[in-house]
Amino acid sequence: MGKVKKFAIVYDRPVYSSGEWVTGRIVVELTDQIEVTALKMHAKGQEYVRWTERHGSSKHRHTRVYTQKLRYFKHKYWIIGSESEEVTVLQSGRHEYPFSLVLPHVPPLPSSFKDHYGNVSYWMTAKLHRPWKLRAKVKEEFTVFNQIDINSPGLLEPLMATDEKTICCWCCASGPIILNAKIERKGYIVGKNRKH
Repeated sequence: MGKVKKFAIVYDRPVYSSGEWVTGRIVVELTDQIEVTALKMHAKGQEYVRWTERHGSSKHRHTRVYTQKLRYFKHKYWIIGSESEEVTVLQSGRHEYPFSLVLPHVPPLPSSFKDHYGNVSYWMTAKLHRPWKLRAKVKEEFTVFNQIDINSPGLLEPLMATDEKTICCWCCASGPIILNAKIERKGYIVGKNRKH
């Protein structure tokens, strides 16, 4: 990156919860002075899912791809500069720019999660804009973990479900197969015994 020796986002903690402040600093280390038009910070939280399904048979078989993205929040703010693109000169050495962002409290954010079919991710991106230069960009994820009170009224309620299906093979069909399932409560913790 030339005169930019280090460009990083450093969080004060690795894990946060809904309603808490995410705090940290952007670190810029320079070997010489540079001109900067902007240092911007972007914060995002979103979920993303992707899966494929095959439809049809033999010659008419095709695959459909399904995707969905849901954004929980998106914030953008200026740390150096503004829309006017005035030039700021940063001297050589280490510069630290503190930041803070409060995470939405209601509804509670889901915990960070990654899987083959999707993810729930939270991250910040810093972008350093310089006149007549490619912008420098750094992205750093942070973890959101929300503890759930399993004694909340909604999780103490029983849960019931019923499904019915008829299995068919050419001219033969079974009678309907019915599945009834019930659990005493919606929320359990590891190691808690259920009544059978």
